[in-house]
Amino acid sequence: MPKNKAGFVTIIGRSNVGKSTFLNYVVGRKVAITTHKPQTTRNVLRGIYNCEGAQVIFVDTPGVQSGKTVLDKKMNKAAFASLYDVDLILYMIDCNQRINEQDRLILRSLKNHDIPKFLVVNKIDNLKNEAHMVENVLSLMSELEFDEVFYISSLDGNNVERTLNKIIEYLPESEPFFSEEVENLQTEAFMISEIIREKILLLTHEEIPHSVGVIIESIKEDHEVEDLLVIEAKIIVERATQKGIVIGKNGSMLKEIGTEARKEIVRTIKRKVYLELYVTVEPNWKSYDLGVKKAGYE
Repeated sequence: MPKNKAGFVTIIGRSNVGKSTFLNYVVGRKVAITTHKPQTTRNVLRGIYNCEGAQVIFVDTPGVQSGKTVLDKKMNKAAFASLYDVDLILYMIDCNQRINEQDRLILRSLKNHDIPKFLVVNKIDNLKNEAHMVENVLSLMSELEFDEVFYISSLDGNNVERTLNKIIEYLPESEPFFSEEVENLQTEAFMISEIIREKILLLTHEEIPHSVGVIIESIKEDHEVEDLLVIEAKIIVERATQKGIVIGKNGSMLKEIGTEARKEIVRTIKRKVYLELYVTVEPNWKSYDLGVKKAGYE
């Protein structure tokens, strides 16, 4: 009789290689916010994949980068810390990106971990140059012996099921860590703050993404309207000009952010929601410990 298998699998890679899109596709629902902008994922996220006889807890990590701010360093530290106490590592790359210093940094770290490692080449649905892709893969394989190599598309699911099946093969025999009723390992407040940040990233200009943080100030029941949740959130930016962009002319942008965020929050927590947003300027908050902690990144 087949034994149950269960384990933890870290997904690591540089920014925008599709780690969060992969996680969302595998678990079948939105766990991580996704945009085309770098540094979208700032925290370690976890999603559960259940199938007959197996449970995989995926650990999605911030993209490894060479930034110098306190936030950048904390994100890198979180990514590399997630390589410990797991059963398998997925090192994900974009099939169209050349190997760079961030990849070298990841490779050096992977060499210190004596557990199975898969090289996952993502975005093959948008492959631009097969020769360059092969060159990148051979370069990585010459530096580190991967147990398996997969070419996938997190967007349309191409080869994802085969990757999942092989992941399960490598996991240890174990009973599930979580019941099948557990869908989300993130807190409600965290998910709400991420939804708001996603809408900001999608709706505002290029100069905003790196400089924005969202803090949930309060979540409470409305005393007058039954089953209404009142959420107050603070959006942090670094400069007054960025505050103006987020607010928009006559408050139009902030209103659009709030409308789109509220719709998704309602779908996510399945409650009626009143969302109140305001914007504050915290100069260079990403560059000092207290500012990063204020923004909720420990």
